[in-house]
Amino acid sequence: MPEQNLWCGDCLDLLPKVPDNSVQCFFCDLPYGMTSHRWDVPIHLPNLWKELHRAGKDDCVYAFTASFLFAIELYKSNPRDFRYECTIVKSQHSNPLCSGYRHLPKHELLLVFYRKKPKWRRDVYHRKLDLSGVFKGAQYEPSLPTTIIHSNTNDAKSKHPCRKDPKMIEYLLRYWCDPGDTVCDPTMGSGATGEAARKLGLSFTGIEKDADIYMRAVESLTPPPQGL
Repeated sequence: MPEQNLWCGDCLDLLPKVPDNSVQCFFCDLPYGMTSHRWDVPIHLPNLWKELHRAGKDDCVYAFTASFLFAIELYKSNPRDFRYECTIVKSQHSNPLCSGYRHLPKHELLLVFYRKKPKWRRDVYHRKLDLSGVFKGAQYEPSLPTTIIHSNTNDAKSKHPCRKDPKMIEYLLRYWCDPGDTVCDPTMGSGATGEAARKLGLSFTGIEKDADIYMRAVESLTPPPQGL
């Protein structure tokens, strides 16, 4: 059965508890250090990478959501392992007060790092057949994944002001992980990554520093009692 570990505290203090070479994917929505929220404090990236590399498997994927400026910092923190970036298109724009002088932001970036080429679940998609059972050229169902990723930003924002879409995370994890693999989110917020992991049968380790937000994650990720 997939395991779930939820810890409250600083990720740099608690990541050493994660066993060596045990994590298949780190999905990270780190604090960008761009707002006045009490939890939006940048993490020392060299120390973070030290723990991520120790706990990650050889073919572990390290995926980070980021604004453009924070993406620059992420890249500079580990250029050797950077592989590619994706654009996350949000269903709603943000910062409407900026509409008088600039384009409204409706996207962010996803940066993907790895040391060794990771597993890739090709069984998630397949070639289309026509009615006679013949393959229809290079058409696939669902469509082949691209670097454009769509996210429903209407998802329960009350849980966390920067909450990510669990379905978007689930879409990404299904390509990188087999059932039973472990996913870790070192700044899990209200637990969106854990929700995605649970739906895919993945073990999950989540860390959150803010005690109030941590309790929201625990509530979200605690299964209901049997029989209810």
